[in-house]
Amino acid sequence: MSLMSKVDTLKAKAQQDEANELDLMRAALVESQERYNQQAAQIALMLQKYDKRIEALEKAVERSNEQKHLNVQASLEKASQAVLEPIQSKSAEVIQELDKAEARMLKAKKVADRSDTHEDIKFWGSMFFVYFFATLLSSWVYWSFSSITDMIIAVNNGMYQLLHK
Repeated sequence: MSLMSKVDTLKAKAQQDEANELDLMRAALVESQERYNQQAAQIALMLQKYDKRIEALEKAVERSNEQKHLNVQASLEKASQAVLEPIQSKSAEVIQELDKAEARMLKAKKVADRSDTHEDIKFWGSMFFVYFFATLLSSWVYWSFSSITDMIIAVNNGMYQLLHK
């Protein structure tokens, strides 16, 4: 095997004076292929460099976006805190007022419950006296009329006996 490459052999044949058209074409084709391979290698190398640059840019954009996200989040928290602070203080005041109103309502309810209890006692006490006097009255009426009815019955029996003797 010779030390010359296939390309060198084709070039040597193409440079000879008696080289035919086929040898020239083969040599031109091989040389074109070599230039194509070199350019393809350079393009591939450039593409690799661009890929690395794009990756670096993507990472930088990601970091920037993350920082922007954190900045936006911090700004939103500050803004919401600024907006909510007066509302929170007002709501605390309202809650205190509601607690006071609830305490007043419970106190009024206790007083009302006590007065209802007094009213109930008065009502049932008066009902007891009405019942008591009604019972006394009915007893008096019963005793009064029972003696009259006994008299009438006795007179009736006496008349019957007088008449039937």
